[in-house]
Amino acid sequence: MKKKTIGFTVMFASLAITIAIVALQKSQSKAEESVVYYHADYLFHDTQDSLMETSNVIISGEIIDSDVNEIDISIKNTSTDPQLNPGSTQEETVMVYTVSKVRITQVFKGDVKKGDVIEVKQMGGVLDKTEYRNEGTAYLKKSAQYLLFLMGFDDPDMPYSLLNPVQAQYQYSKGGYQKLPDNNLDLDVGKLSAKEYTRKCAIRDASRMAHFSVFSTLKAFEIYTLCIISE
Repeated sequence: MKKKTIGFTVMFASLAITIAIVALQKSQSKAEESVVYYHADYLFHDTQDSLMETSNVIISGEIIDSDVNEIDISIKNTSTDPQLNPGSTQEETVMVYTVSKVRITQVFKGDVKKGDVIEVKQMGGVLDKTEYRNEGTAYLKKSAQYLLFLMGFDDPDMPYSLLNPVQAQYQYSKGGYQKLPDNNLDLDVGKLSAKEYTRKCAIRDASRMAHFSVFSTLKAFEIYTLCIISE
């Protein structure tokens, strides 16, 4: 078995994430199966206030469709400042995500409106006979209603991300929004409704993007450790 390890580091504007990716390929008669394991350690929040302040979009909505796609999460550095864009070659960073379409029913925070359909990505899924497994991810269910804490990016083509897989999604069931089993935060919807939000983080995030693009090629500003093991 040959092993190849690639490492690179990037910063998320508000999250710290370490991800290990392990690819295992197995041959059975004439058919070849492949499984890629994603493992991510996300920043967890101690309070709902922390979730609310960190998110730049908070909505409730219905999942109307989903698909699995490869997404290039590399930053396209267009800065004319030679210090921010020294002209080094930037490679694509492609990962597999399940992308859900969400029709918004209520907006608590962010530059979106009721009736909009947005895309939300979650790491992993099945694509071209390869299963990409992300431990601990509960994928959004079609036709279900959710309240979501999201992070949006400057690239309009980049789907939103959940702040983390466990604390950033609450499914509506039994007359209320239910948390996932590993989530320590009970949701107080009244606290969301009582506050008005603006995208105060826009300038802050833009400046961080310009700074970190010198060192990285990821739109998501995440810290990745990439390990590939193949037969």
